[in-house]
Amino acid sequence: MPEFDRDFTSEPSITRFPAKTAPAAAPKPGPAPAPVAAVSFASDSPVAAEAYAPPPTCAVRLARFVDLAGAAPTPFALGLLAPAGGGKTSALGWIEARAQKQGGLVVARFEAAELAAEPERALAAGLFRALAPTQSALVAVAAREAEDASATSHAQDKLDELRKKLIAERQALADHQARRAALPETVLYDMPGTQVDNFARRMRGRFEARMQTFGLTGDPLLTFKDLTRDLAALDGMRARVLACLRSLYAYKGQTSLLVYAVLLYVLAQGLDWASLHKADWLGWLSRTHDAGAQTADYLRDRLGPLDGAATFAAWLAVFCLGLNLWRAYAFSAPLLRAAKKLDEDVAARAPESDEAVTSQARVVERLAAQTAAAKQHAAEAERRAESAGALQNPPAFLERDAGGQKRDQALSLLSALSAGLAKKNARALVIVDGFEKVLAGGALFERLGALLARPGLVSIFALDPALCDASSQARLLQLPLRLTAGAFDSPSYAPLDASLSALEERMLVSLTPLVGDTPRAKKRLRNFYLFLRPAQGADDKLAPVLAFAIATDMAGGAEREALETLVAGGHPDVARAPLFAEMLKATQDIGGPIDAETLRRAAALARVVTG
Repeated sequence: MPEFDRDFTSEPSITRFPAKTAPAAAPKPGPAPAPVAAVSFASDSPVAAEAYAPPPTCAVRLARFVDLAGAAPTPFALGLLAPAGGGKTSALGWIEARAQKQGGLVVARFEAAELAAEPERALAAGLFRALAPTQSALVAVAAREAEDASATSHAQDKLDELRKKLIAERQALADHQARRAALPETVLYDMPGTQVDNFARRMRGRFEARMQTFGLTGDPLLTFKDLTRDLAALDGMRARVLACLRSLYAYKGQTSLLVYAVLLYVLAQGLDWASLHKADWLGWLSRTHDAGAQTADYLRDRLGPLDGAATFAAWLAVFCLGLNLWRAYAFSAPLLRAAKKLDEDVAARAPESDEAVTSQARVVERLAAQTAAAKQHAAEAERRAESAGALQNPPAFLERDAGGQKRDQALSLLSALSAGLAKKNARALVIVDGFEKVLAGGALFERLGALLARPGLVSIFALDPALCDASSQARLLQLPLRLTAGAFDSPSYAPLDASLSALEERMLVSLTPLVGDTPRAKKRLRNFYLFLRPAQGADDKLAPVLAFAIATDMAGGAEREALETLVAGGHPDVARAPLFAEMLKATQDIGGPIDAETLRRAAALARVVTG
């Protein structure tokens, strides 16, 4: 049992009290009581790095874990998994101390509680401070780039906001202009109590009769307003009067009156000519033939009323024309009056609407000028960001009491630090512990995993597996290490940078159906095997069986149950796990026969990474 998990307790001395004696008898002085032995308790505080002694089955793997942090391609995420109280914090302290002794690896350690509120800013500040002592030039350039990027982003955001506001204000100006243009219709149709509305309602009864004589149908009030609108749309009285002339001929009955007037006038002229020249045409008629002479004699004495008939026809023509004019006037005059009243109503309300249009136009003009200035400022900020230099003062986001901290500046610094580390082929190790002490520890792990998945960064998360599901672990961790799993270690592990043999490559490829034919599953199988594989010649029988055990554990479900049954000495149900039987045969074909002890050791070792 590890030293930090032991309870040291000692049995306390039991004090015995003397029996009660008579008052008269003086007690005899006895020997002094023996001191009570101190009770030793074990604190739950983490063990210091120098005092921490990893369990024998874990020490080699922890050392290999540290070596992997310094050799793995970045970005790379490692997980130290154990339930609460499983010794993760003490193991992390040992890992941190060992990583710092190795040199060439900058270590930044965080508590999850420090990152819960503002993970981007806290990570950026911690990495800045961790890298500053040894990578001063890199962090200065990165901080300057972050500030310039933040300024550029802020300027661009302001420009985008101004553009959106300008579009909205221009739309508002167009709406005001549309309402101003439609003011006559609004006053005429939508505003009760105006002069034109009251006049139209008073004229409704009389105008309805005139509509009917003109052959117009529909609601008389709405028709009156429609005609008033059309008339008011014309500028000037002259244009309106000319428009009213249409009522002389355009409506029912008016054309007929004009035709009658013309015909009667022609008739009057004919009768008048006949009266003036009756001697001439009667003489001509009498000379034509006997019948004509008789007719002329008959008419000569009876043409007295001819002068009166001509006059009567002329007056009838004048009457038809006058009736036409009167009907046109009776129809158009109210419309002209209504159009004038509409003009007065619109003139009373136009200043307010014109002022709204003018005010909105000034807003649009001002916003257009601000947008043009913001566009120039954004372009200048972008040019400054492209030519970023060294930073003279610490970045503003490191000031904890600053009021205007922004997430994008911290993200810009993380990106800049990542790019600088990758360019220099350097790396920083980020250690995060204490997810059990914060609310929504699983969600925080997801967020931090995404933030630290950057070139130049290697992360180690101390996690309780119960906080996050298996899919999150598979997605965010390239290699988990379980402190409480695996009582067996290989006699000698292969170097981390040793290449796979042809046999091992063939073995991993053949096991792909178990883990899934996806790039992530293939990478995880390869990572797990590379971390645990025995050195060449140390335990050659174990290597292929270990790969098979890792792949089977990763598959889970019926395949994992079949492996557990086989390790326990039972007979797995191959009907439920046909793929297990197929892969077991393939492993034997490649690596040779499998004995029970090798299978047991391989299964125990695989649980170190698969759980």
